[in-house]
Amino acid sequence: MTGVRVRGEQVRKYVIENVERHPQDIARLTAEHFEITRQAAHKHLRNLLKENAIIAEGTTRRRYKLAPLVEWSKTYPLLGLAEDV
Repeated sequence: MTGVRVRGEQVRKYVIENVERHPQDIARLTAEHFEITRQAAHKHLRNLLKENAIIAEGTTRRRYKLAPLVEWSKTYPLLGLAEDV
């Protein structure tokens, strides 16, 4: 059983390393690389979605991207500025 877990971790690592370069076809690419079915690759994607490691956009043609670890924003006051200057 441990061999299955190790392989799963390898698949997830591969997805995380390649999802930014292949946001639309990461499932196909993963399936081809590990010689697994697309359904198995999608199962790994669903697990990564549950773990908040990746984000999916769209419903039919999904695009995946890495989830931000931290979201940060700050507002700075801009004093003495005019729209025409």
